[in-house]
Amino acid sequence: MNLFFRNNIIKDFEKEFNNQLDIFSHVEFSKLNQENFMKWFLIFPRSYFNFFFVDENKDREIYIDIIKDGKYNNGGECFFITQAYILYTLELLLKNRKNFDKDIGFSIKNLEEFINIILGEDNKIIQYLNYYRERFDYSKNGVDPRDYHIIYIYNICDQLIDWENNKYIQELDKDIFKKMTLTTLSNSLIVEYINFK
Repeated sequence: MNLFFRNNIIKDFEKEFNNQLDIFSHVEFSKLNQENFMKWFLIFPRSYFNFFFVDENKDREIYIDIIKDGKYNNGGECFFITQAYILYTLELLLKNRKNFDKDIGFSIKNLEEFINIILGEDNKIIQYLNYYRERFDYSKNGVDPRDYHIIYIYNICDQLIDWENNKYIQELDKDIFKKMTLTTLSNSLIVEYINFK
């Protein structure tokens, strides 16, 4: 295990998390529910990434064993991608779950405008959010929603490893049951986030 790369990736990820936490902790919230914003924008993305890529739990098969093989120190980029993926999931929930906007206290449009005001209109989070909107547009690309999480995993892999030489990814590509397990687990985590008080 290359602990140097693993530790640097995690450090870079946490640095971006802490940077944004500091920025948004000192911002005045008017239209948004601050607590729910911080959960969906910062806390849940961090938890989601850590659950799948960092928290090694020997009792479960779904730990994604790539970070130890990291070749590129793009932890900050992984945080942007994960934020965008969780925000895309939130956008789907707001569209498809009745009264969820009332429960959460803002719309995706409010949230997007707020992020653009604070971080600037060319920020990477909204760039990646727009990427997911385009990538998962069924009318254009025909992507099955059950593949969303797998595509997210591959996007993270793009930032960290050389694909050809990674044993885990080669095995994942061939194992439909592992992919289904990852998707089911991802959905379970999102349900936990929805119900988180």
